[in-house]
Amino acid sequence: MDSLCEYECIIRLWVWSCARKRSSGTCLDCFFSEQDEKVCQLANKRNAALPGTDVSSRADERFLEDFAVYCALGLEKFNTQQMGDKIRAKLDVTKEVLFYQISASQEELQALEEAIIPSADVLCLRDFGFSDFDMSQMAMAQAVVRMLLDLNLLQEFSIDYKE
Repeated sequence: MDSLCEYECIIRLWVWSCARKRSSGTCLDCFFSEQDEKVCQLANKRNAALPGTDVSSRADERFLEDFAVYCALGLEKFNTQQMGDKIRAKLDVTKEVLFYQISASQEELQALEEAIIPSADVLCLRDFGFSDFDMSQMAMAQAVVRMLLDLNLLQEFSIDYKE
């Protein structure tokens, strides 16, 4: 879902009351886009001190509007945190790849250059249950090279992994 701030938010407030005097409420429709419609409702307001005054006041409408804005801000913060978590995960992967490149010995690099990179099917890269926990360092490096080859990134960015 896209961020809430990307939507043009049109908020309409209206007060409604049911046929029975016991039930009244304030309803807030929030239209974030043509596909998304959110409704917030405050119902069954009763004032024990003044019987017969079951109608929502302007203060109730403002309370509901403020509460809806507060909830929208909470959702926006959650979406921002999720995006930040994804970026942090991508940076962690990049850091691990760079760390391997820095820490790999010349012999390991030579062996990777000379190795025949197996297909994605042989490495089980397309399997849903794929796990790299039981793979050796060389097999993981070959799997990374295979992914880069299959995505055509080596040619697109002119990367020569053998040099």
